[in-house]
Amino acid sequence: MFEFLRGRRRRDKAVEKAVEKAAAPVAAPLSPPVADPAAMRPGQAIAYSAELIPRLQADHRQLFETFDHVMQAFHQRDFPAMAASLEKLRSGLQDHLMLENIKLYVYLRQNLAHEPQDHQLVTSFRKEMDGIGREAMAFVEKYKRIAEQPSLADSFESDAERVRQIVADRMSREEATLYQLYQPSY
Repeated sequence: MFEFLRGRRRRDKAVEKAVEKAAAPVAAPLSPPVADPAAMRPGQAIAYSAELIPRLQADHRQLFETFDHVMQAFHQRDFPAMAASLEKLRSGLQDHLMLENIKLYVYLRQNLAHEPQDHQLVTSFRKEMDGIGREAMAFVEKYKRIAEQPSLADSFESDAERVRQIVADRMSREEATLYQLYQPSY
């Protein structure tokens, strides 16, 4: 009881555990943070795949077929079918962009790091595609509600043609330029 007066306090066991835990050394992170998200740690490199470019080109054709279904449903004023096709377009576009980002761009950046011009070209393509992808997804999000908001029909066709042209131009440039850079590394 008089320990308090002598400067010694009894500590509650819970308080002691909390103090011990706070005083314990903090574990160092397993690996330092990577400044460039595209930089690969050893053993984390993306491997070449002979099937990738044909798959991406098939995705391009499929995306345009789906877009054609969207347009056909719009012209028939079949808004539920249009919404279903827009959802299929959204899903296909997301899958395609994810595959391109992970398998194509990362592979190209890691294998062209020693080629400054090609590396810069890949980086600029990737940045541009991020913007186009956002624009295409915003288009899908806007018009998937056309059945509930028929007034959207007034602007649909012009927006659809603009987005289609932007995407078609981009895909054409990808196939002519970027996909040609995708080669096995030796």
